[in-house]
Amino acid sequence: MTRLTIAAPHPDLTGRWVTSDLWVQDGDWAYRHRPRALEAQPVKAQRRKGLALRWPDSHTPSLSPSALRIDIVNESDSPWSPSGADDFFVAGFLLSPEDPPGTAARGTFFHYLGSEPAETLQPGAHARVPVHLSPELWEAAAAGIHLVQALLVTLELRSTECAPLERIADPAHG
Repeated sequence: MTRLTIAAPHPDLTGRWVTSDLWVQDGDWAYRHRPRALEAQPVKAQRRKGLALRWPDSHTPSLSPSALRIDIVNESDSPWSPSGADDFFVAGFLLSPEDPPGTAARGTFFHYLGSEPAETLQPGAHARVPVHLSPELWEAAAAGIHLVQALLVTLELRSTECAPLERIADPAHG
């Protein structure tokens, strides 16, 4: 479906916008005007500026998936504060050691907005948060070393480094 959203400054409220949507539905144009004043939000690239995901020095490949943690680090010279839509929910995805560097891992996950509340980070500060790796994905993984790539979901920020995680063969399943 093709959708076009048009936004214009609110005539009475500085810094607020009104929007209208146009789309094709069943061969005809459909229209919806939203008179409610909306506050403009910076795009994700702007909101994540200065942040990085770093695996802690304490990470070892023998951790259980439920023990995975990553640091959200403010690398900028000014405090970072979340917008209303940001949280610190981090999903983990598996890559194999044979995947080329820079590969963006893909997968599915459940994310409940606000499930990991974001906090203001001062310059150089970090927040250590859990990495949510799908139990089904982990159970389906072959025995051996896998690489975990982290994704800070609401900001679409990926870890540049992957953390090794070892899947031990389950003797009960052969």
